[in-house]
Amino acid sequence: MITNLNELPEFLAKAVVAKGGIHECASPNLQFDEHLFKNAIIIFEQLTEQANHRYFYNAGRELKFGIIKSDYVGAFASAGKGDVDFIGVNYGTIHLLSSLFSRLLSSELIFPDVGMSNTETREGYSFYIPRIADSGKFEARRPNCSVRLAFAKHMALTALTFIYSHEISHITKGHSRVKNSIKDGFRPPLSVLENQALELDADLGAIELTYDYMQFMKAVEERLNLDSDAAIKESWLNFYKSPIHNIRFVFFASYLPFRIHCDNHWDPETQAKNGQPQPPFRMGMLMKSFATVLQEACGLSEEKSKELVYRFSLESEKAYADIQAESGEGELDLKAIDAFFENVGEYGITVVEAFEKIEDELKSGALIEKLCPSPDEAQKTSYVAIAGAKLVSPYYAIIESRRCEKIENTLQIQCFSVNRVGEKPLQFSIAISPNFEGNPVTDLLKTEALEILKELEEIDFFEPIELAALKEQDALIEWAFGSSNSVNLKLDIKSMME
Repeated sequence: MITNLNELPEFLAKAVVAKGGIHECASPNLQFDEHLFKNAIIIFEQLTEQANHRYFYNAGRELKFGIIKSDYVGAFASAGKGDVDFIGVNYGTIHLLSSLFSRLLSSELIFPDVGMSNTETREGYSFYIPRIADSGKFEARRPNCSVRLAFAKHMALTALTFIYSHEISHITKGHSRVKNSIKDGFRPPLSVLENQALELDADLGAIELTYDYMQFMKAVEERLNLDSDAAIKESWLNFYKSPIHNIRFVFFASYLPFRIHCDNHWDPETQAKNGQPQPPFRMGMLMKSFATVLQEACGLSEEKSKELVYRFSLESEKAYADIQAESGEGELDLKAIDAFFENVGEYGITVVEAFEKIEDELKSGALIEKLCPSPDEAQKTSYVAIAGAKLVSPYYAIIESRRCEKIENTLQIQCFSVNRVGEKPLQFSIAISPNFEGNPVTDLLKTEALEILKELEEIDFFEPIELAALKEQDALIEWAFGSSNSVNLKLDIKSMME
């Protein structure tokens, strides 16, 4: 995470200053925000690390992020002219979502199946929801039920994951590089329709990345020590009660940030002048996309998936109505949804057509996973999979080696083991003797590195195995793929899982 402007190239530093500068992360505005803020930073770090490994690895570039000193709700992505791409998230985004979801969970009418909803008093209502964080008029509220308090944070973090993933998608899908070409005078400006197409394309990427991240967290559940806090554990179990419930809550967390900035109508004339898709349009596209997620993830029919997503949207709309009613129980108003179904159809086709015209250009600037090593790169890394026993439990691991680029005659070792899934991999280094004969990347890995690993991990015994023998170890494989520094391992995992 960037905490000082000096860590950025000059042109990026100027852009950040223009948007408000770097937020002083050590001092959240409200005590309630502190836990949420720290966890948001952890999530941004994990998403950034995953993106760096999947898209930026060996590309001569690196993705970084920072929190912007601005109360406005928003985030931005910048593909740098140097070796740094940057995502900035306004502090106001974190604070407003903290306030929004804590207020929502303070009503027993919203998510009544979560925690002890009958203890809530509907004190979270507001006559309006601001578009700028306002700790005086729209401050966070603390739900009475500790499970619902934890769930409010969980939902806010899911919404932040979606927002951050949207910005990652702008970079990885080539959107930011096209815009750089415009700034540098190499191509004409994008049309309004093309700008809308990029935003909707980034939403599609955000849905995929957010859902993938939620599944990754579910896979590493055993490593999270949930038993240490009963409220957090019950909140977690509610969030992952079933795949359909999980998609329901991810949809809600993705939909509400759009809804709070949404008029109840959609005007094609106004939309034709605005590069940002108006929320009814955007929300409708979310509904279509999540219906596809339900089909693919849960094996549901197209008809059933659409039915469920419509039910999810009604739940979201009712929550939006409730939070703005003085009694805490508002009337369901479907004008925003109706505006999409009644008016957007033909217009949406024109946006799709605009996207298709620039699709090849976007692909040329998009980042792809670097899974095809050059002969030289292939010689720099190696890996071995092992199986054995530790105390009374089976032990599986993937241990990889790579020549250190900064320290001469040093081999860097990284180990992904079942007992560390989701944590930082076990890492150590081995000095390479100047007189060493053979290939240290492979030879030292299979000898000295494995012996050091056996001692550090206190393994009773182990033996090398084929990588394919670990195919059923889903969490281990996904973690290794996302965090590995070995392009050989990434390529073999990809081939194994296809």
